Amino acid sequence: MSDVVADFASGQEFRLDVDLPDSRYVVRDSAGRIVALLPMGLGGEVLTRTDRWDMELERRNVSWAVVAHTIPDGVEAGGLAEGLLPGHRLWIGADIVYHVTSNPLNGTWHVKDGHVHLVELTDLTVEGCTITTLEPPSDPTTLPLAILLTLELIKAESSIPGASGGGGGAGQPYAP
Repeated sequence: MSDVVADFASGQEFRLDVDLPDSRYVVRDSAGRIVALLPMGLGGEVLTRTDRWDMELERRNVSWAVVAHTIPDGVEAGGLAEGLLPGHRLWIGADIVYHVTSNPLNGTWHVKDGHVHLVELTDLTVEGCTITTLEPPSDPTTLPLAILLTLELIKAESSIPGASGGGGGAGQPYAP
C-alpha cells in the first residue's frame, strides 16, 4: 500500500498502465504519482491511498455484478450491475447511484450522475486507458470507488463475455 501516494480528484487526467514486473495495473496522475493499484486478473485487492477493497464478480438474481467489499471487515461498499436502462447501475453504499455507459463505436465509457458526466474513460487498449475526471460528484469520496468499479467492469466484460450483459472484447483494457 505504500506505493500509493496520490488521490483521485475532479478535473484531472489519469492514466491506467500495465506494471509487468509487479503483475498489476497502476493508475497515475498527470505528475506520475500512483493513485491506485489493481490486479491484472479478474477480481482481487484494489487499493487507493486511503482505501482497500476486495472486488469480485458475484451472481446477483439473474445477472452478474462487480462488487467491492472493504478490507479487512468485508462490508459491501458498492457494486456495478446491468441496469434497467441501457448501461449499468453503479451503487456506493445504500444511497448513491450512478449510471455507467459505453459507446462501442468509439470505445469510451462514462460514469454519470443523472445527466452530469463525472468520468470518461478513453483510449482503451490492452496496455491501459486514459481516465478523465470531469464534474465532481455531490460526495467526492465516492469518486475513487466509482472509477475502480468501472475499471473492474471493463475487465469482467473483456474476460467473461456476457458476464455483466455488455459486449466487452477487443480494444479494451484487461483483454485476456
